[in-house]
Amino acid sequence: MEIKDVVNKALKAKLKEAGFKTKGMDWWKPIDGGYLMVHHKKSVANNGANGFHSEVLIFAIADYELTESVKEIWLSYQIDNITLRDLVPEYGYFTEGMTNHYFDIDLYTKCPMSGKEYTGDDWVNIVGDIFDSYLIPFLEKVKSCNEFEVCKSELTKKRYSKSLGIYSFFLCSMRSGMFENNIPGYVESFRNGMYSLEEANNHLELTDRFLNLYSENYRKRYETSIRKFIEEVLKQAQEKT
Repeated sequence: MEIKDVVNKALKAKLKEAGFKTKGMDWWKPIDGGYLMVHHKKSVANNGANGFHSEVLIFAIADYELTESVKEIWLSYQIDNITLRDLVPEYGYFTEGMTNHYFDIDLYTKCPMSGKEYTGDDWVNIVGDIFDSYLIPFLEKVKSCNEFEVCKSELTKKRYSKSLGIYSFFLCSMRSGMFENNIPGYVESFRNGMYSLEEANNHLELTDRFLNLYSENYRKRYETSIRKFIEEVLKQAQEKT
């Protein structure tokens, strides 16, 4: 199985069971007042070297917004949506096969970090479990366009939470922490409010949790410098506040 087919195969099977119709990368199902939509958006950077990245977008279109048949409208670009990230725990950072809102899949390894080996069929099962646990229950819960708007309003609040930014900081530190010259930029990010110093100090355990996603060889080589990097960034950020 080609890597590009993994998510689509799992998604097609699960949405068909849930009563959705499909055309290409788009799925839809009638709900009260319109249609509930799902779009599978692939990254333009996908290739054998980079692995596979894609995201699942969820949105609703009211009957009065349609000027033609629902299967003829262009669904690929919809700003007003939620993503699978909004449904999975901890923004998808610790969900197998995901990095934040993207699926992040290599055909033979979990991701460049870990070195865990999986086949394409293994990935279909892993992705299918994510859909069964988070996507399908949400889709089955939404019965109307108005209900979708309420759910969307509640879920999108997480995108702008202080804690989400801290997950990003600790993840980025896994790569940036190799180089001391990256420290000033991160200190500035805390100073200008991009990251919350209080949230970072309250979630220092994320250092260990993100490091645990990486292979043993990677940790042996970089763990010490990464820990020193995070310690120094937080220390300097505190001094500048």
